[in-house]
Amino acid sequence: MYKSLHYFLFGILFSSLLPAQSFDDPSDPGSISFFFLFFFLILIFLLYKAVSFYRSQKEKHSHLEVDHTSEATLPDRDQEAEVDAKELIDFLKTNTEHNEIRNRIFRVQDLLDEIHKLVLPAIEKNHIEFIYDIDYNVPIELVGDSLVLQQVLYNLLSHALTCPDACNVLVKFRKKGQEETEKLIIEILSTTASVDHDTLDFPETQKLVEQMQGELFVENREQMGTLYRITLPFLHNEFYQEAYYSLPQTVTGKKILLIEDNLYTKNIISDMFKYFGLAIIVKQYKQLSEIQDFDTYDMIILDVRRLTPVLIRHLEEIKANKKVKLISLETLTNQPSRRTKPHTFIDKCLYKPLTQGMVHELLYEMYVLQPNEHFVIDEGDTAQEIQPKRSGEIVFIEETANIAREDFQDFDNTHVLVVEDNKINQKILQSVLEISKIKLTVANHGLEALNYLEKDNTIDMVLMDINMPIMDGYQATKKIRENDLFASLPIVVISALDLRDEIEKMYLAGADAHLTKPFKIGQLYSAFKMFLNHNNTETADDADIQTVHFTEDKNILDIDKGIASAQNVLSYRDVLRETLVMLKHTDETVKEMIIKKEFNALYEYCVSTAKDSAHIGAVSLNNILNEMIILIQNKEEEFLKTYIVLYREEWLKTKRNIELYLKSVKAF
Repeated sequence: MYKSLHYFLFGILFSSLLPAQSFDDPSDPGSISFFFLFFFLILIFLLYKAVSFYRSQKEKHSHLEVDHTSEATLPDRDQEAEVDAKELIDFLKTNTEHNEIRNRIFRVQDLLDEIHKLVLPAIEKNHIEFIYDIDYNVPIELVGDSLVLQQVLYNLLSHALTCPDACNVLVKFRKKGQEETEKLIIEILSTTASVDHDTLDFPETQKLVEQMQGELFVENREQMGTLYRITLPFLHNEFYQEAYYSLPQTVTGKKILLIEDNLYTKNIISDMFKYFGLAIIVKQYKQLSEIQDFDTYDMIILDVRRLTPVLIRHLEEIKANKKVKLISLETLTNQPSRRTKPHTFIDKCLYKPLTQGMVHELLYEMYVLQPNEHFVIDEGDTAQEIQPKRSGEIVFIEETANIAREDFQDFDNTHVLVVEDNKINQKILQSVLEISKIKLTVANHGLEALNYLEKDNTIDMVLMDINMPIMDGYQATKKIRENDLFASLPIVVISALDLRDEIEKMYLAGADAHLTKPFKIGQLYSAFKMFLNHNNTETADDADIQTVHFTEDKNILDIDKGIASAQNVLSYRDVLRETLVMLKHTDETVKEMIIKKEFNALYEYCVSTAKDSAHIGAVSLNNILNEMIILIQNKEEEFLKTYIVLYREEWLKTKRNIELYLKSVKAF
């Protein structure tokens, strides 16, 4: 700026040296030179000001951006289907741009869930063994700015997860020191030795760590991978009390068999069980055939999908004669469905990366609850049983295709209560619904939600998170259902992981349906349409006829194939209408036949219906029916219990697609 000013003054000085007549005679070359120089200097001055303004704005809005090394390593997500990917990252960047750190109490498990959600695509892409190692002296809750810490961990993990296939990435939490000198140390260790980490400079992340009064250390260890270490002061506040996981003495001494090949994973999981006083033996999968004493263990933990049919039958026989608990230890990656257990004889699925809290929940459910309790709401030292408030299976909401933010105007003038403590998810929902006239009320925890409901009876639907401070989703849902005024109020669960056990707990507390974070905009629209249609001026059927836009999904209903089979469009529509009548309530019929073990009748039904479903182009329903036929033929009838839910889901999807198609062509 000063240089430009100097140039400007120099121009004036230079002009004063020109002959006076230069100003009077336009034809004088001196006059032309002066004005050219004058305007040239003005142009330079304005250009400099514009560049300075641009730089100042860039520094203002980017001093907390994700490191460029991090941005480059993230895999692309489906921009139309996923609400969260870009918006989560952008929100993290913009909302950590505050000079004042906001220290609050937060659960370590919640922080890890959010981080895992963000980095899961990279884990899947590179087939990484992602491991949490939380030291026993780290409390369940910590004090700090969880949003800034989430940004820091995301930045570093985005860099660490660029390792090649089959490497290990460990995230460690530990507490060190005593009283005023206590430190929280978080380490990320990428064990690969082949990645060339040319740039281990993280200036933006360094600023975030310094804002939290911490230190960041990054070291490229030759032939050993990369270590990222964050050292933070261990904070307290007036409301904070350290709490740790504990179990009754009756659990100690249980004998556990863990089958796991990964060195890091098996050591860390082994330590988790030892912390609770259990005796654990660790074997590798190649040693399975040598094990003869399965029946001496109280719990067996392994990936059931890796077992041979012979070993599966052997374990089934053991379970029939002894109360051994069988736990399937799996990953969340590359699974076609996370809604159902892979085999009916397992007691529970656990999903890696495991945490101490997940192990505590497993042991509590297996060995502390009474057989008739099923699920409880944990309230410190006491536990309250949840009484079922709904009948039938929980609804997994299917995605509506080709949905944009403008489509949510279909639900204008409705009122939705969002019970969610995570600011990122609050922001995402607000951004999705901002175009519409939907009234959105946000509660940061269950108790706050109950207070809103006491004051305002205009709420049309509740979106309820599970893990929240003060009062979680289980407790809040149960309290809502205890009030007769809210007996029919739709409550839709929103959870970070699509785990059936977690969802069933919410359902037993009184939830109606389920959405998984990160939100898919098409699923969110489906949930709104499912529970907010009663607010429209027309009846639901009339509204569908007038507004439905059918988008064909050939994996569910292949219209072209069905028309070709029926030979013409009109015949195809008649067949579809007949199918709706013929298969009405067959989900209950199938369930009854499986429970009563009427396998001959079930086989005949499946063969007949498989032909009909192929005729109309019902692809996914036909696949389920053929799978059931194979199971019956191979006399693996026990596995058919899983298909009670699977058949119902595929039939409802097929039914909905048939109805939408018929309404879209006004043939319904």
